[in-house]
Amino acid sequence: MRLIRPTLTRQIVFGYLILALFSLSAVAYALNSLHDQVNRADNLVQVDIRAQNLLRSLRSSLLGEERLTRQYQVLGQPDLLPPLAERLAEFRARRDALEALEGGQFDPQLAAAGRDYLAAGEKFLQASRNSGQKMTAKLRDRLAETRRRTLRQLNRNLAAGATRVDQTLQLLGRESRSAYKITLVLVICGMLLATIVAISLRLYINASLQKLARMIRDVASGSFDIKVDDKGHDEFSLLAREFQTMATKLRELEQLQLDANPLTRLPGNLAIAREIEQRIKRGETFAHAFADLDNFKVYNDRYGYQRGSDVINLTGTIIREVVEQYGDPGDTVGHIGGDDYIFLTRPELAEQMAAEIIARFDRVVPDCYSEADREAGFFYARDRFGEERRFPLLSISIAIVCSDNFEHPTAALIGRECARMKEHLKNQPGSIFLIDRRRGQ
Repeated sequence: MRLIRPTLTRQIVFGYLILALFSLSAVAYALNSLHDQVNRADNLVQVDIRAQNLLRSLRSSLLGEERLTRQYQVLGQPDLLPPLAERLAEFRARRDALEALEGGQFDPQLAAAGRDYLAAGEKFLQASRNSGQKMTAKLRDRLAETRRRTLRQLNRNLAAGATRVDQTLQLLGRESRSAYKITLVLVICGMLLATIVAISLRLYINASLQKLARMIRDVASGSFDIKVDDKGHDEFSLLAREFQTMATKLRELEQLQLDANPLTRLPGNLAIAREIEQRIKRGETFAHAFADLDNFKVYNDRYGYQRGSDVINLTGTIIREVVEQYGDPGDTVGHIGGDDYIFLTRPELAEQMAAEIIARFDRVVPDCYSEADREAGFFYARDRFGEERRFPLLSISIAIVCSDNFEHPTAALIGRECARMKEHLKNQPGSIFLIDRRRGQ
């Protein structure tokens, strides 16, 4: 199955759409990747890194509490108990902040160790304020044990958090590089495809222009047989077909020009025959009028070929002007040679035209004679047999045959009937016309 080439406009739009599609895809992918990376980075800053800071603060509070507890153990000063209570309060607040930051995903082992540590610390403070030294030492050992366990969980969470932060940073780097590569590939693919379309379009335009240039050179050289691709639907194919139509018209005009009579420039035999056949093919009813000059040969012999050419030209002008004035725009006038003329019109107009042609011809033809011949109305000359006899002034005979006289009309059949009628009319004196109104011949 042959693919139909789209129009140039669609090809150009297609190229731009490809570039726009890949460019928009690249921008959309880049923006989406950037959005994901921003969210991931924001989560890293707001959760992971903040959690690491809180874990370090918890460890700092726990270690501060341990120093104060040891000082209290050695010195036994009661004024060390308020700072110790502050450290425990700091630990509690930072633990609560860490638990809220984790969004309910706080490490359960750290949470349990933190609760035990705070409970042991509160008991140690209470006992240090109210109980004896023995009771305090026992609670101090309990506090030390929960502190060590909490510190281990804190260190473990700090290590895990640091690993998580490092992995997130590495993932962000990989995603950034991947997004850059994919965006670059999309842009390059769009540019490559658009370039391919542009190159293909340029090559096609150049080839089409060269083909049109060859057509123009062929027409300029007189060769009108142009062949074009009738399957294309783009602008160049349409232009080529229009150019082919123009070449066909030019060939027809050339043929008409070659066929036209060189004296009157009226269409000749080929054009008249083609017009008759086309009217018959279309089923039109028309009148075929055959006009002939009487006694033209002896006039030409007496006055010379130049005066004879003037009469021929004058007669053609009269017939053409009458047909243009009284006929239809599509009526045709032809000069088929010598002193023979043909015009085609509607049957109802033929009689009026013939009468007007005869009236105009008879009015001007005397001016084509010398004063003596014009006043005499005749002159003496030798006929075709060499005998001298009297010849009247020029006259015109018009034989009219209608196409509907025949069941199956043809150009040859109509022409023969007109020729037969013309021979009859030449035996009649003066200018005359005759219409054959018989039917069914």
